[in-house]
Amino acid sequence: MAEELGVHHEALRGWIRQAEADAGERGDLLTTEEKEELARLRREAHGPVPLPTPPLSATAGPPAPTATDVALPSTRSLTNHR
Repeated sequence: MAEELGVHHEALRGWIRQAEADAGERGDLLTTEEKEELARLRREAHGPVPLPTPPLSATAGPPAPTATDVALPSTRSLTNHR
């Protein structure tokens, strides 16, 4: 049946297990409503989740210079050359 639906068989299995929990047929899993409540309570208790800081690569060198880091020649020195 999973192949007919175009999903992995484990995905279908998980959906069926969740539907059974939501219908009260499984006591070993939280219902969707219980999962949503738990997630809400965790957000309230811990506040917003900070965005992760990407790790610096050990092989990365210094950051590339920006336009404000590069000294450009003055236009006066360019016009004096003939």
